[in-house]
Amino acid sequence: MYPTSSDITAPPITTRKRLPSALAGNMWQVFHECAQLHPNAVAVSAISSTPSKPTSDSATSHQLHGHTWADYAVHATAVARRFQSLHLCVGDGVLFQTRRNSVACTFVNMGVLGAGGVACHWRREPHEVQYIWNSMPFKWVVTDTAADLSFYLALPGLKGILVLTHNE
Repeated sequence: MYPTSSDITAPPITTRKRLPSALAGNMWQVFHECAQLHPNAVAVSAISSTPSKPTSDSATSHQLHGHTWADYAVHATAVARRFQSLHLCVGDGVLFQTRRNSVACTFVNMGVLGAGGVACHWRREPHEVQYIWNSMPFKWVVTDTAADLSFYLALPGLKGILVLTHNE
């Protein structure tokens, strides 16, 4: 049985820095331009890869890339809830096409798995993505490259895109 949002436990989200709810700068503008051309632009969210400041309850010896495990749990839980609210179905394939932003990618990967999705990380050229997309049950794309948004928005059966931004 796959976990549901009620099975996921983490420190309360309200006690930590909230995830940004909108994309920054040019990524947001590019997405809106693509969304006007493609009706299947369903879900967009942004996740900051900026490490949180250590708090009194977070020992620096238990950190990875400046984040505590509690930070990872909070962010991954928020992503899982976001995907569940967007009707990610158990077994939906999520294609990760990212070139940077490994911390945010980790948050999203953990969240996808927590929501019951299947994550696949693949750095390929667009024509290879088209082949992969058609031969596997992908429904979602995670990307950090604005230039590729129009290509992803045209993929058949796309439920949504999650765009990672790099906020330092």
